[in-house]
Amino acid sequence: MAIRILLVDDEPALLDITKIFLERDAQFSTETALSGDIALELLENGSFDAIVSDYQMPGMDGLTLLSRIREQGINTPFIILTGKGREEVVIEALNLGADFYLQKGGDPNSQFAELKSKIIHAVDKRRAEEKARTAYGEMKKAYKRLEEQNRCLEESEAKFRNLANSTSVAILIYQDDRWIYANPAAERMCGYSAEEICAMQFWGFVAPEFREMVKERGQLRELGEDAPNIYDFKILTKTGEEVWVHLMGSTTKYQGRPAGLISVIDITERKLMEEALRKQEENYRTLLNSLSSPILLIDGDDRFANIHYNKGKLYILPQDFIGRHCRDVLPQYIYEKHSAATAMLRTTGEPQTYEYPFRIGDEKKWLEATLTLREDGTSIIAVIRDITGRKQVENALRENEVRYRTLVENIPIGLIQADTTGKITYVNQQVLGILGSPS
Repeated sequence: MAIRILLVDDEPALLDITKIFLERDAQFSTETALSGDIALELLENGSFDAIVSDYQMPGMDGLTLLSRIREQGINTPFIILTGKGREEVVIEALNLGADFYLQKGGDPNSQFAELKSKIIHAVDKRRAEEKARTAYGEMKKAYKRLEEQNRCLEESEAKFRNLANSTSVAILIYQDDRWIYANPAAERMCGYSAEEICAMQFWGFVAPEFREMVKERGQLRELGEDAPNIYDFKILTKTGEEVWVHLMGSTTKYQGRPAGLISVIDITERKLMEEALRKQEENYRTLLNSLSSPILLIDGDDRFANIHYNKGKLYILPQDFIGRHCRDVLPQYIYEKHSAATAMLRTTGEPQTYEYPFRIGDEKKWLEATLTLREDGTSIIAVIRDITGRKQVENALRENEVRYRTLVENIPIGLIQADTTGKITYVNQQVLGILGSPS
């Protein structure tokens, strides 16, 4: 499902970079606002799945914007960007209802990857909570209708069982630390029969690392005391398989005494996807950080959009060319090669490579540019390699070949070269003078 994001920052350049990075992923679409007032206007006219806002902005800062949004009853996930050393801002933001915070600074790729991960996590969490609340609300409404139709406890329980047996959400009830009811969906989820489940303590098939947390919260819930009602953890099925679940809990009455009522959904697939994404991002960061060559991002208008350089040597500062057109940065003879290569690249889709000399002071360098088309079909990734050493070796080989051929042609003895089969492949002029030209 697509994720629509509102980006709020008073710096247009940061908004553009963040927009470009996020929209590289097709599931993201973004809208930008240069102030808190503009952001509030956009929220009045449309809805968003997440809001990413800078803290320090003129007029209305990020905390004031967050407070205004929450006062209006808007629960959209909110991520605030702060500078380092602003712990008091982070604490206040979380108290006001922010979902996550992110400190500016450090490696841009790592920071954008972390931002992307936090957005996905916040949106997924909020959507799951909304689905859970909807399911729970529907269950409560159905139970209330049944209760209103007939006050008889036995008939009410029978109708509740009919409802629970027909849903795909696992529904369980526990009392005095033991399960007393489990619907068919719960049986399918954990692999135990209802009879086996009801012989267990309610934390019996919870994974060891979450067992104490689930036990404590469940006991508090049954007593009617404050305890988190929505959270994720792992269970172990009868076959030992680990399953991630999302729990929504409440307190109810069973046979006149307090009991815990919970509904559970399987979120293993989502967790696996999050882990796969995290590993993919780690591999991407590791790959980028291991490269010694500068990598340039050129947008569809042929402007330098971004750069990654870990160990590569730069001969011009990023601020001197980022955002500028290639023809305004590259010398004419290099731009002509670049322009021809990009035209061929966008026509064929095949990577293009060109070489060019580049003089730095009194030193002449040879560089090689490899251009690759990105998924959007217009922007380009350019990898720049220093091939001066290779060129020097090639020149030395050519010079050696010329010296060797001159020596062979002028040596005062006859030379004959043959392959392993005895076939003559070369003779110099002296052999022709000794033996005469072949007829």
